[in-house]
Amino acid sequence: MAVAVLLAAAVLLWGERVVAGHHLLQGDMVRLHLHHLRNALVAFPLFLAWLEFSRARPVARPLDRLRAWWLTSRAPLFIAPAVFVGLVLAVTFLGFSALPKGDALWCFFQTKIFALGRLSVPAPVYPEFFWARSIFHDGRWFSYTSPGHSLVLLPGYLLGATWVLGPVAAVAFVWLAGQLGRTAFGSEGERISLLLVAVSPMAIVLFASQDFHITSLVFGCLALYLLTRTRADWPVSVAAGLCLGMMFLARPLTAIGFGLPLMVYAVIKLRRRSALFFLAGAAMVALHLLYNRHLTGDWLTFPYQLMGKEHGVGFAPDFGVATFGLQGHSPLKTLVNLGYNTFALNLQLFGWLLVSAMFVPFGFSEGSGRRNWPLWSSAIGLVVAYAFYWFHGTTPWGAKYWSEALPFLVVFTAGGIRNAGPLLERWFSCRKDLLPRALAFLMLYSLLVVLPTDISAIRRWRETPALANSVKAAGLHNALVFIADPDRPAGLSYTSGFMLTDPLLGGVVVYARDLGPDENRRLRLLYPDRSAWLYDLYDDELAPVRDSSSP
Repeated sequence: MAVAVLLAAAVLLWGERVVAGHHLLQGDMVRLHLHHLRNALVAFPLFLAWLEFSRARPVARPLDRLRAWWLTSRAPLFIAPAVFVGLVLAVTFLGFSALPKGDALWCFFQTKIFALGRLSVPAPVYPEFFWARSIFHDGRWFSYTSPGHSLVLLPGYLLGATWVLGPVAAVAFVWLAGQLGRTAFGSEGERISLLLVAVSPMAIVLFASQDFHITSLVFGCLALYLLTRTRADWPVSVAAGLCLGMMFLARPLTAIGFGLPLMVYAVIKLRRRSALFFLAGAAMVALHLLYNRHLTGDWLTFPYQLMGKEHGVGFAPDFGVATFGLQGHSPLKTLVNLGYNTFALNLQLFGWLLVSAMFVPFGFSEGSGRRNWPLWSSAIGLVVAYAFYWFHGTTPWGAKYWSEALPFLVVFTAGGIRNAGPLLERWFSCRKDLLPRALAFLMLYSLLVVLPTDISAIRRWRETPALANSVKAAGLHNALVFIADPDRPAGLSYTSGFMLTDPLLGGVVVYARDLGPDENRRLRLLYPDRSAWLYDLYDDELAPVRDSSSP
């Protein structure tokens, strides 16, 4: 205890100085990881104190009763989903202002195009003013993403509330996780799975983000449920195939890695009805191929491939950009990415510093690995598929490209917790109630410390309501707003305006990238009747363009 207290004090006194003084520790993700590490070191003495304090009978007895109630009462079956959805809504509005975050922005833009009854819109006369990692191809403008998630967002967009997808999908996911937990580890597995989902920072932030992994995760989870929990009749065969096909329509590479083991399982379980499963899935794949043909001119060329080798799959020295000091993609980079994703997963999955997945191996005991092989093999297939992609995909809420492995991670962690208690008691002579007491502290720490830290990091992204609020406060009408873009040529600062952009470049305000007074003059000539303004995202300043830069 004394060593833990001294270490915590040292981190509080000198931690920030050490981080600020080294140039290798200045990246946003590195600083976030170090921030989590600092918080954990500071909380470690409190954790040890809790373990000692909670041994006392007045504390241990209520905790034991609470544990027994959770595992036997019906109320947790409703409490856990309510807590999870409530946290998703809280993060959606209080953390993200109900805006799409990160990669969700490109699906959101395609949803706006779908809302016009189109698959693409005419490309702007000067595309460079509106480029934000979208595609300008053959005179058309569209997103690089697959269409599945944008279609799922469409009803919410037409209602003026794309954020509604998060809580609706969260209800589906938490219920499916509970059902899969029950299949794998009985009633106790179901109750623990529900609890784990409800307090998972990775799951909470993902469902609040409007990200396209939401669609692929829920439909993949539903395909798992249909194949492992229900009877092998023809409606199940068709529904499971459609769900896996919808996963492909949202994220093709994810569906291939996740789905190949399920296809094998479908042949084993459905037998002759597996033909219906494959036909239903093939119909959804065909829709994507038709989508490709319309946008790219080729059945097998996906929109993301028009971005060049940035999104290449496989090994090549010129794929993507350099990460970890390694250019392109290679087997070495695969191992580096695998290590980093494993690190991020163990940090963020349940918010237990570096040990979030520690109980997963315990879930394989008592033959459960053999019985539940579709669950873990689909997760392994996902990891293998993204071994061929050059980027690690880690975000402030964890290993995003491994999001669809959440069913396996949650369920096998639940089974591991169930199995680990007796093993720890036998191997290390631990008290029977040690694990529940430790988990009680870790779950509260996750919600009170880890989750707010992650939200704070994501709030610094450029998808904020500041621009819309400034435009509204200024009462702009029939205006052209240039957004100062120090990130040129990356165009990341412009995403705050791209989020508000009408795909047809009409509406009350047109938002464009600031390319400098001389370049901006070209665009202003296209909009002679609009007043011109310049917005600085970092200073949140909106000012009229000076006369010296007028056309």
